[in-house]
Amino acid sequence: MHLTNKKPTIQKTGTYPSPSKMFVILANPDNRRCRYMVEALEARGIVPRVFSWAETIADNRAFCAAAAEATWVKIGSPGEDAGVAQALMSFGAQVQSVAEPEPLAHGELRDTDLWFEGFRQVLSEFPDAAYLNAPDSIVAMFDKLAMAEKLSAHKVPHPTVFGPVESFEQLRDLMGEHETTRAFVKLRYGSSASGVVAVRMNRNRVEATTSVEMTSDGMFNNLRISHYRSNDDVRRLIEGLAAQQAFAQAWVPKATFRGRTFDLRVVAIDGQASHAVMRTSKGPLTNLHLGNDRGDFEAFKAETTVWPMLSKLAVDATQAFNTARVGGVDIALDPTLKHAWVLENNAFGDLLPGVFDGDGLTTYERQAQGAVDV
Repeated sequence: MHLTNKKPTIQKTGTYPSPSKMFVILANPDNRRCRYMVEALEARGIVPRVFSWAETIADNRAFCAAAAEATWVKIGSPGEDAGVAQALMSFGAQVQSVAEPEPLAHGELRDTDLWFEGFRQVLSEFPDAAYLNAPDSIVAMFDKLAMAEKLSAHKVPHPTVFGPVESFEQLRDLMGEHETTRAFVKLRYGSSASGVVAVRMNRNRVEATTSVEMTSDGMFNNLRISHYRSNDDVRRLIEGLAAQQAFAQAWVPKATFRGRTFDLRVVAIDGQASHAVMRTSKGPLTNLHLGNDRGDFEAFKAETTVWPMLSKLAVDATQAFNTARVGGVDIALDPTLKHAWVLENNAFGDLLPGVFDGDGLTTYERQAQGAVDV
C-alpha cells in the first residue's frame, strides 16, 4: 500500500467480459464514489448500468429486474444527497405510520431512525443477486448494535457495548455500572462521525466532545469539534441523540505514533486487506473530514510488526457478515500495540482517495478487477 497522491498508470486488461455479462451499480450518479467505480470498470472494458437511488426509491422495478439478471451488482452509498435522504426518511415514516418529517436543513442531524427504517425497507425489496455486499449485510453494518452482535458471534474483538441510552441519567448509571469515567455515545444508525460523542464524567465534572453543534434550531453536523461542559448542555445533547436511538460503548485506549493518537481504516476486499490509511488526531475523534491528518502508514508498517494482526482482523470483521465481499473496517490499537479492536465495519467505507495497494490499484480498481474475474 502506498500513501501517495500520484496515480500509477493502469494498463487496460486484455480480457474483457462477454457481451452476455451485465454489471450494475446503484448509486447517486453525480457522486464521486460512483464516478470512481464507473471509471475503474470502464478501464477494464466494462460499461456498467447505473441506477440512481432517487429513481429506485420511487420505483424499484427497473433496478430489481436488472440486478436479478446481472453478473455483478454494487450497491453504492445513498449519502451526500439531500433529496435521497428526505425520500428515505419519508419512506421510513410511512413504514412506522408516523407523521411526514419536515425537510432537513443543511447538515441537520435529525430522524436518523426514520432514515434507517426507510433504507432498510428499500433494501428488503431487492431480489437475490450477485451483490458485492448483499442488502442484509449492508443493513447489519448500518445498525451498530446488530454489527456488534455479528462481531461478537464471530469472536471479533470490539469495544464493549454498555447498552441503549434513553437519557442523561441512564448514561451516568451505565457508566457507573461499568466503573468508568469515559464512554462513547453513538447513534445506532449514524454514519461516519455523525452523532458520535466522547463523554468524560465523574461526580464533579462532565465534558462531551463531538462534531454535533447545538443551536436554537436543533442539532447539526459540523466539521469543527465542539466541547460541552455543563450538565444542561450535555443532557440536551445526549437526549437529542437518544430520541433517534443511541447507545453507549466503552472508550478504548488508543496507541500513538510519532506523538499523535491514531486508528486505522482498513479496506478488506474478497478476503484480503488491500488498502489502509492511518487517521491521526489530538482528540478522541479521528475522522479525516474533521480536519485530522493522515499518518505515515508505510512508516508505521515498517517500524512495527502488527500489520498481520490488523490485516487478519479486517478480514475477519468483514467475513462476519456472510454476504459481504467489501468492508471498510475501523481498527484501534492499544498503547502496547498488542491488542486491537474493531470500532466499526462500514458498508460504504471504500472511499480512500490517493491510497493504492501493492499492485497500484485503488479500492475501486481492485473491485473492478474482481468483476472481470467473475
